[in-house]
Amino acid sequence: MCEAMDTLSSLFGGNVLTQLREKKSLSDELQARINILGAADPDGVDEGTRRWNRFLFARRAAWNEYVTSASAHGLLDSDLTKRLTSTSIQDEHFRGAMAECMACWLVVDRLGHQPIARPDGRGGSVLDLGISRADGDITVEVKSPYAAPPKGTGAFWSGDHTHLLEGALDQANKQFAKDARNVLVIVPLVDMPIFAGRAPFMRAFYGDEKIVFTIDRKTGRAVGEPEARFVTEGKFMKLWPEPRFTRTGAVVCLRESFSDIGDGDDYRVEAQRSFFVLHNPNCPNPIPSDVWGDSPQFIIDGDVMRWTDGKSGV
Repeated sequence: MCEAMDTLSSLFGGNVLTQLREKKSLSDELQARINILGAADPDGVDEGTRRWNRFLFARRAAWNEYVTSASAHGLLDSDLTKRLTSTSIQDEHFRGAMAECMACWLVVDRLGHQPIARPDGRGGSVLDLGISRADGDITVEVKSPYAAPPKGTGAFWSGDHTHLLEGALDQANKQFAKDARNVLVIVPLVDMPIFAGRAPFMRAFYGDEKIVFTIDRKTGRAVGEPEARFVTEGKFMKLWPEPRFTRTGAVVCLRESFSDIGDGDDYRVEAQRSFFVLHNPNCPNPIPSDVWGDSPQFIIDGDVMRWTDGKSGV
């Protein structure tokens, strides 16, 4: 814990946090960032305050882990440091930078791979990190789509931000080299659990089950009985007339959540990290499934695709 604390504190020491607090206009994201960066672990004056303090402290501890991993493995360069600590750069830049640190933590600390710092991408572009393997290196680009719910909708809004996932793939596909093994890591950060399940990812990259029926063009009426059918309109499957998104071998969804442990004086908050992987059946340079350990994966199995944990795509 001390090493991680030192890493994050060294970035935001001095006047950085003070300057952030003194900004005249604070977005919700920036206010949350300030609260987390300034969190400590004292007891609050009441139970509610104490719980909130420890939630913030747990989030800070998680950020410490990610930044420490990036620093230890050569990713914490001047660009990443600037995006993390600048008092003038927009929220999205900090969010993306922390997502890169979290992806490094996944690749190295969680999965035990040898990282590559800033590998080359398409047309001289620089990607976020890579994985060194005896059977061929893998390049990784990280995206962190964000959306807040529409104002006035409260806690009952149930919209769909699938388009953010599609946009992330659009961007990464332009950065990936054609003949490389490429992975897009998505760290979805939304104010509400829009991406809580697998369904948005299935819709974005493969398709969705829809009710289809035949139309009599002369009468405009349906002919026969409608039927449920999986329509392959997702980015990996759609034809123009050939598959277009063939540079991206797999998409990884990496999530962070926090759980309450214990109660009373024993109360604490612990970070929970989980991820799943979706493979591209039309990529000529597929990503080996053993890269991702025992995580749930949507893989090609003969003539079908299936989840390795036997669950559905919801």
